[in-house]
Amino acid sequence: MLILSTQLCLNLYKNEFIEISTKLSAVVACRCSPTQKADVARLIRHHTKKRVCCIGDGGNDVSMIQAADVGEPFQQLSEMILS
Repeated sequence: MLILSTQLCLNLYKNEFIEISTKLSAVVACRCSPTQKADVARLIRHHTKKRVCCIGDGGNDVSMIQAADVGEPFQQLSEMILS
């Protein structure tokens, strides 16, 4: 098993990261900084020239949601689950 940080992938293996991530039906960005999540959304949109939808459940997802063509905050959903 090989575990790489998101920033390391984005810095050193950008082309490989994009190539692999754009072949997937969905990309889940967790344990990343808000900037990294937004960068992933922008990279995928730029590379594919397609619309990107981002869904987040917290304040750290705002940058990613704003970087997407379609963004959906699920604050209420997470509040329902936690209560």
